[in-house]
Amino acid sequence: MDNLYLFNSNKYKQWMTDNIKILINIPVNRIHIPVTHDSLSYTTDYNCSIGDKTTRSIIKLAKHLPCLQRDINDWVNTQKMSIYDQLCLGVRGLDLRVCYFDKFIGSHTFPCEKLSIVFLHIRQFLVINKSEILIINIKPDYIYRKTMTYKINNKLMKMILDEFGDMLTPVTETFPTYGEMLKNGHQIILYYQSDNVDKFKFNWPSKNHFYPWHSTIDINTMKKDLDQDFNVVREEKNMLNTINLNLSPPDNIIQKNIIYSLLFPRCIYQPVSIKSISNGMHKIIPRVLDKHKDKIKYISGFAVNYPTDNLIKLIIDLNSK
Repeated sequence: MDNLYLFNSNKYKQWMTDNIKILINIPVNRIHIPVTHDSLSYTTDYNCSIGDKTTRSIIKLAKHLPCLQRDINDWVNTQKMSIYDQLCLGVRGLDLRVCYFDKFIGSHTFPCEKLSIVFLHIRQFLVINKSEILIINIKPDYIYRKTMTYKINNKLMKMILDEFGDMLTPVTETFPTYGEMLKNGHQIILYYQSDNVDKFKFNWPSKNHFYPWHSTIDINTMKKDLDQDFNVVREEKNMLNTINLNLSPPDNIIQKNIIYSLLFPRCIYQPVSIKSISNGMHKIIPRVLDKHKDKIKYISGFAVNYPTDNLIKLIIDLNSK
């Protein structure tokens, strides 16, 4: 087994509680937290049929072809652990992409996990760990954005309210401190990135969430993109800044890899995968953070694929500097 993916998943389970003296008076948007990108994409559900006719046909075929499942998973799965285990690992920011096909489904083009199960995992963790808080960013999975209508968006908001209730932090002009959230029994700051929804008092404005994205698998290109991201970070009390520390393949590379993987055995063609490109990205993250250390104080979230214990520790330790 690759040592990069060995975990001691309870080591940072209560890292905020353990650092309460350091964090107590810090506004939540100035606490540095590990975030998982496409947090729901730790599994692919081949028993769930969503999407257009082509996607449904691929899902149906893959259900009976393990080799096709493997090739799809290479590009769908951005995480290794369930939501509950991610939280136990130390993750405190979740990036959830959703769609609606008779029920809410977490997806990354292909179906991943039912949203009801994810919410259950989140609630279970927070009930047990009452001094831990989360920032949750929800957005429609782009390819299925049309399924998230005004009616369905409001249905989602009511589902969130029913599930989390008083755990949700009401929107204010500036961010509460960690201590203020604990005092009021709040554990979640939630963003839902859609303008096509009623105003809910717990839905923080996504216009104040800086969360850039770049589509490349080239490390040097990504370094330049990150330089730009750090340079445009705004120092404002109502802004939440999240930096995306991920390589992401363009669609043409994904399509090429899946086709080649079906045509050739892996002894001949070894495809690129999200896990393999994450290895390279992880290696440069310490240098990237050190290069931009003057801007770190304005950044809350650091979003990664396949986080490791060492990477979680690196981000948590920024709060002590």
